[in-house]
This record gives sequence, structure tokens and C-alpha cells, in this order.
Amino acid sequence: MPAKKAGREESEQEEWEDEEDEEEEDEGDEEENEGDEEEDEEEEEGEQAGREDADMGVQEDVLAQLLTHGAPLDDLGIEFSDTEGLECLLNRLGDSDASSKPRPWDCIKSLSLSFENDCQVGEPNVLKSLLLRLPKTITSFELHLPDSYTLPIDEPMFLQPMLQFPQIFAEKLTAFSISCDWGVQHMFGLLEHCANLEVLTLDFISMDDQWTAEQYIEAVSHLPQVKLPNLHTLRLRQSPPEIISALGTLQAPVLVNLDFEFADEGGIGLGDDLLTFLTTESNCAPLNSLRLTGVKLDAYEFCETLDELPALTRLVLDGISFDEDDLLQSLDERCKPFDFSHNGSAALRRPPFLPNLEVLELIGFVGEKNFHHLVGFISSREQLFRKWFGSDGRLKALTVAYDKDSSPLDLDSRERRDLKRRCMFLNVFPWSASLNMWH
Repeated sequence: MPAKKAGREESEQEEWEDEEDEEEEDEGDEEENEGDEEEDEEEEEGEQAGREDADMGVQEDVLAQLLTHGAPLDDLGIEFSDTEGLECLLNRLGDSDASSKPRPWDCIKSLSLSFENDCQVGEPNVLKSLLLRLPKTITSFELHLPDSYTLPIDEPMFLQPMLQFPQIFAEKLTAFSISCDWGVQHMFGLLEHCANLEVLTLDFISMDDQWTAEQYIEAVSHLPQVKLPNLHTLRLRQSPPEIISALGTLQAPVLVNLDFEFADEGGIGLGDDLLTFLTTESNCAPLNSLRLTGVKLDAYEFCETLDELPALTRLVLDGISFDEDDLLQSLDERCKPFDFSHNGSAALRRPPFLPNLEVLELIGFVGEKNFHHLVGFISSREQLFRKWFGSDGRLKALTVAYDKDSSPLDLDSRERRDLKRRCMFLNVFPWSASLNMWH
């Protein structure tokens, strides 16, 4: 081999080895840099967590100062990550001193507590003991619990109520609101000692997305009978229609106001369950106010239910859909003053349908096709009143939010003017089903 060629090959070999050494050095530098970056990220996360803890401590100090030396308070709402936050606040506040001036914290009447991540259901006595440290002046309590997927429990145990109120705390409550998707049995379990409740709100947070019909049946079978002798107002929020069947466990003899918002448009057959609850299982006094939102009903069955509520003074139907027959048509027919027999003779009907009704609100299902039935209902009801009582039975207020998307109303129509003449106060608004809002 010529010397020049051999020298060139040796030079190329040295260059290749040098490149390999440089690549290895670069890879080593990259690994070292990655390690440094990971350490920096961990250090930064630790510093951020430390800052958050410090900020939380400052916030707790400020809140404790306000509740100790601030202006008087009647209502207070606080959101915690878990029950440890509430415990820390109570420790900072300490016990009240009977010999000194009462603090704002000691005089609170209405308290709202929200736990975002954990309320230690595995140790139910934790929350129970914390509730015993709350001000004795609280008569209105609102509780927001974390989502059910955060609960570290097995499904079979989930049927048993996991939380309980201390009896001395529960007996002082006249208003209680709970918001959670754990299941109806856990909500009802908290009511065991709430004998003095006057207003109850149950927010199920659309728990029907997680439950089957079989699970509803199983849960209801575990429900205890709950006596609420002073309850006059019951509200349901984001509720599955099947919950109505569970209300039979509530014994509420003076209940006069129902406000039910459902999570979907299921619920055909709801009328039977609702009527059973009102007239049999709950032994309710005559109902004064009924509001239903977001449920599908059978128009005829619902009219049958209304027929059993002669004391009703306020009826609100918001975003209701009906199976086949139109509700306004059914109301119109039910209020016709005469029944005609097959031989052509006429007989005066029984006393007017909904004789004490003063306020009627129809939202979202009134349109051009059925508006005349609303006018017919008001007119027929007026005629019945004249024949039975010698008065016109005029409504004090009529609110109609018509469906703008499907069949807008002619606001200058003769029927609208006729309605205005027959009501002391008339509101007619467009309403969009797609936006579920007023315009």
C-alpha cells in the first residue's frame, strides 16, 4: 500500500473516532442536563407547593381574624379541599369565651360548607366531631360534598349511609341544603334527627348518569322513614325523576310548597308517583305552590294530579314536555262549563278546576299551535267561576315564555289582548329552548 493512501486512511479513522468521542460527550451532557432539569422541576414544584401552603396559611389567618374581630355576620360560605381545612380553621378560632364580647363567628346563623376533594367518609366521626364545634347559633346549613368517584369505598358498602349529623346539631336546623351525587340513601340518612326542618333542598347533581333502575330500587329499599313534622318547603335540584318514588319515606304533614327541577326529560308516569306522595304517603296538607322543571309528563295524568290539588295558588311549569296530548288542550277541556250527554242535554260540571289558582307561569312549551287553548282555559275557568261563585276567578299574574325557536307568537293577536283583559298582570316573553334562557 502506498504511504500516502495509508496515511489518509489513518487520518479518516482518527476523525471518525474523534466524532464518536464527541457524540458520547454530547449524550453524556444531554443526560446530565435532563437530570438537572428534572431536579429543577422537582425543586420548582416543591417551592410552588410551599408557596401555596404559605398562601393558604395567610388566607386562614386573615379569615380567622375576620371571624374574630371583623364586622357582625349572619351568613358565611367557605370552600375547603378537605375536612383538614375546616379543622385548622376551628383550631385557629378556638372556643368562644363566655366572659368576652361574642365574635362574628359565634353569632353566625347560616353556614355553607363545601368540600372539594375529601370529607373522610372512611372515618365518619371526623366530620361529626367537627360539626359539634360549629357555632350553636346556626339554624340554616348548606353542605356540598365531593363527587362520588373520589370515595375510597366498595359499591356494596355504598348502600349504607356514610355520614351522620350529631343530634344536638341537627335538631337546631330549620333549613338544610345538601348537594352531592352519592345517592338518595346518604342524603336521607342525614335527616334522621332534623325534626325541626322547615325548608329542605336536595341537589342530586344529575346522579342519574351513574345509576341504573336496579340501583334505584336497591337504594330505596334501604331508606329509613324520616319524620319532618314542620317541613313546609321541599326543593329538588338536578334530580332523576325516579327519586319521586323515594319521597314516600318522608313524612311531612304540613308540606305546602314543592319546587322540583329534574335532570332530564324522563318521567312518564311521574304523575302517579307524585299524586301518591301528595295524597297518601306523605299525608300532605293542601298544597299551595307547585313548580316543575325539565321533565316529561303525560298531560291527562298530570291534569288528574292537579285535580287533587284544589288549594293550589301558584303553578309553574318550566321546560316541560308531554307524551302525546297537549297540556293546554287538556286544561281547556277540563274547564268547559258543561258536559254534553249523548241525547244533547247539558249538565253543569263540578266546581271549577284549580279554584284557588292565582299565579300561573308557563315556560318553554307554549307556541302558535296551542296558544288558543291557553286562552280557552282562562275563558272557560272564568265562566265556571261565575256560575259557581258569582265571581270571575281572575288570575293575579300570568307569565308565558313562548318557544321562539319553533313557533313564535303574534304578540298583537286578539287572543293576547283577550288574555291581558282577563288577568291582573300579564307577561309574555320569547324563550329559546336551545339556549334555555329568557330573551
